[in-house]
Amino acid sequence: MYLSEYCDVDYEENYNVVLVKWKKFCCKDDYRKPLEYALEIIRKYKCDYVADTRNGFENIPEDTRWVADYFMPKAVEYGCNCIYFIIDENNSLKEELEGQASDSAGVIKFRYIYGLEEVNINEIKERITLCGDNCIECPRYNAHSDEELRMVAKLWYKVGWRNTIVSNDEIACQGCSSRKDCTYHLIECTKNHSVDKCNECHEFPCVKIKDMLERSDKYKQKCLEICSQQEYTVLERAFFNKENNLKK
Repeated sequence: MYLSEYCDVDYEENYNVVLVKWKKFCCKDDYRKPLEYALEIIRKYKCDYVADTRNGFENIPEDTRWVADYFMPKAVEYGCNCIYFIIDENNSLKEELEGQASDSAGVIKFRYIYGLEEVNINEIKERITLCGDNCIECPRYNAHSDEELRMVAKLWYKVGWRNTIVSNDEIACQGCSSRKDCTYHLIECTKNHSVDKCNECHEFPCVKIKDMLERSDKYKQKCLEICSQQEYTVLERAFFNKENNLKK
């Protein structure tokens, strides 16, 4: 937990979010250090971000630029799917927050809420990737300890998703982002078609989607043959319900 006269930061397990509670105006290191701490929580838990702005939220231009150029891209890279702003009922800060959010609207979702209890529980139960995987069920996404990461590396090698048992650093999930190569070339495709999800595209389902589903079905059959029942059940929930997930 991070505590200062300006801000408190902690992980809220029940909602799978990092909660940043601003107490009063601050800038530069006093503003950025709690957000750096929040990024480490996002990296560890692959969670969303909630900023309680009811006691004020004013940024100097340098900090606003830092959030857009550094904090937001890192949050996405580490697995953050949505930024929540807790505002007061008079929406006194919504215009200011919308200005900040507009710089990153293309890479992450934003929500305005009146309390932590309004965090979208459905987004916690399911976090569907462009290719239809459910991150919340993925053993790689949920692996944090060295032992858990090692077990995932062995399973990925067993299934054929890696040619060798890779290091913990390499197997650790870093999330999907525009800076990574997508196996199915969907990240760059959605960007080129100016959509957030494949099912928002007028070409859906396209050749890329059909190819992806065929490849996934082959892995499903292989997993049925070589995995234990427990291993297969976990992988099925995470990876082998793509077609249904893509329609959500």
